[in-house]
Amino acid sequence: MHEAGHVVIAKMLGIPALAYIGVPADMDFDFRSQRTCYGWTVPMGDANDADLRLIGVAGAVAELCWLREPVDEFVGQLMSDGDCAMAQCNPDFPDDECMDAADTVARVLQPCGSHWHDLLVEARKLILGSQRVFRAYLGRQGILRANEA
Repeated sequence: MHEAGHVVIAKMLGIPALAYIGVPADMDFDFRSQRTCYGWTVPMGDANDADLRLIGVAGAVAELCWLREPVDEFVGQLMSDGDCAMAQCNPDFPDDECMDAADTVARVLQPCGSHWHDLLVEARKLILGSQRVFRAYLGRQGILRANEA
């Protein structure tokens, strides 16, 4: 959902973006209770600071919208270092510009917002695009039966 949020907002602004989600090969985790993947999104077009701020906060906001949680000062805690750099946002002390960007993004990504459906579609595309990576990882971990891997 996180990377899908970045992509949807970039597309909304007319900026192409590449996104990827995957599983680190050397990561040891319990996939039932921990995040099982990492991701990154790179805007590929010209973007001004205001657009980058919107794209940068969009991943965290998308997660909060998906969970039906309010967008508040905790948005920074869901942002990666790359997200914070893109948004020019201090995750521990989000400034007014960062929070205004988060509120703007939340209005379009929230359920029944203008881009909620786009968010769901983009998340599905990312998940399906990464399916082979996840299946290979789970197969190596012995989580999938041999005939499913």
